Amino acid sequence: MADSLSRPLGWPKGPLWNRQELEMAPNPVRDNGTIRYHLSSDGEAALEMFSESGSLVRAWQLRGTPNSDGLLQVQLDGVAPGFYVLRLFETEHGASEMVATFKVAVRR
Repeated sequence: MADSLSRPLGWPKGPLWNRQELEMAPNPVRDNGTIRYHLSSDGEAALEMFSESGSLVRAWQLRGTPNSDGLLQVQLDGVAPGFYVLRLFETEHGASEMVATFKVAVRR
């Protein structure tokens, strides 16, 4: 399975679940980045990006199988330089739970 998820340049080696449920590379990011996430359930999931002031900046809907890793290529052009928080939410049996956070710096 590790071969199916190509590792972006500068990404640490090893399986994701030994480190974090959520990561982004490069960090800091300019315009394009790769978000790597781990889903533990087979329900729906959401990834949200918040500014330091708490405003929702971007949101993505995710699907996966239990205990699966995924990669999401994102375009962040138009996002102001600063610090942001990525939050990963999983929904199972109608209940949504935040399962991971990751801090990202955007620079120009």
